[in-house]
Amino acid sequence: MKQLTKEQEEKGIELLRKKMGISGDASMGTSDGRIERVRIDEAKFFPKLPSYWKQTKVSIYNIISKDADEYIRSYDFNGLHVIVSPARYEETEWLHVSFSRKSRIPDYKDIQLVRKDFIGTDKKSIMVFPEESHYVNIAKYCLHLWYSAENPIPDFDTEIMGIRSI
Repeated sequence: MKQLTKEQEEKGIELLRKKMGISGDASMGTSDGRIERVRIDEAKFFPKLPSYWKQTKVSIYNIISKDADEYIRSYDFNGLHVIVSPARYEETEWLHVSFSRKSRIPDYKDIQLVRKDFIGTDKKSIMVFPEESHYVNIAKYCLHLWYSAENPIPDFDTEIMGIRSI
């Protein structure tokens, strides 16, 4: 496969942006401004990964924003693809870890590996299952983990209404 020059790649991205109706530089946030992008080098927490994770190019996001590489990192290991990005939501900074496989939903071992390497087993994180009308996955088999160094996640390891969680 022939490698594109930088100029050819930029021209291709501009054509895709036109076809998608994107003009200028999109914010990669919500239209109501509740989500603010955070540069990776300014994030309160960003993972330092084991060497088996290979950083890959995040070209799909370069279609949306020309400075995406400053806000998003993409990694691959053993067929598992991970995209990591920090953002601020209503004054709380979150790390969003999106992970997928090409032909199946990631399994429990995948979830635990991603959590261990990208967040840490000594930290609380959550997996959110939004209502179907709010699905935004680019990949068909994608899951998402969220972590905040500010730790706003409730402690679910307590007794609630007389029921002891395990």
